[in-house]
Amino acid sequence: MEKNIIEQLMAYDAGDLVRPTKDVTIKLLKFGGKPFTFPITSLDTKVASAIQQDMYDLQIKKGGMDMRLLLAPARLKTIEHGCPEVFRSKELQEHFGARSAHELINLLLELGEQDYLKGEIDALTGFTSEEAAAEEVKN
Repeated sequence: MEKNIIEQLMAYDAGDLVRPTKDVTIKLLKFGGKPFTFPITSLDTKVASAIQQDMYDLQIKKGGMDMRLLLAPARLKTIEHGCPEVFRSKELQEHFGARSAHELINLLLELGEQDYLKGEIDALTGFTSEEAAAEEVKN
């Protein structure tokens, strides 16, 4: 007899929960195409939710609302929290003269590399790309 979802979940304790991790190798253009391996982790649910909320800038104006999507800060926050071992390293920040994780990210990674790393972190966090979601709907 198959167990229901409650019984299945009750077989685990909070200490058994792990966040997905993996290593992502990127050939960094600013370093002559040399490959570097970044250890990444999925985002904590609270962090991911905060990043999503901060992505939208709503302004109420006479005659309606104006909404802007702020992708750059969301990308930087995702990379900072999804690869903290590298970009939150005070030693690395000092070495490159960066005053923050975001400054270090911008210093070391081109925009395409940032987008790729963010996409890998998003995938670990359970987000699917718009293309993948559209393909799922088709099937």
